[in-house]
Amino acid sequence: MDSYEKEELIRELREEGAIMDVLSSRMASVGFYSAEDAENLAYRMAEILVTSKNLYTQIMPRIIDILPDQKDEMLEFLTEVRMNFQYIRDCIEEFEDDFFSLMKDEQDEQILDEDDEEF
Repeated sequence: MDSYEKEELIRELREEGAIMDVLSSRMASVGFYSAEDAENLAYRMAEILVTSKNLYTQIMPRIIDILPDQKDEMLEFLTEVRMNFQYIRDCIEEFEDDFFSLMKDEQDEQILDEDDEEF
């Protein structure tokens, strides 16, 4: 990994961290999720947002530099786009798993509270 790649990685981590901090503090302050749960969801959202931004701002503009006779470069570009799409898909699936798990936990707690009120 060269120095430019290291700098990009550090920048991405800072962006994810900043987004995660804002999202998790807002979700926790509303009181809907615990601080830990809010942080987990915020982390997933930050991954999706930063990866999407990088795909749009860094990877997609490279299509302009590929000439009609550069099949290898086009294949490399498409492979990189596909890998980013797969990563985003995985992040979305992880977010949904975490989100729906929290919803189920909340519903289970409500059911228990309603049962307690009946007695």
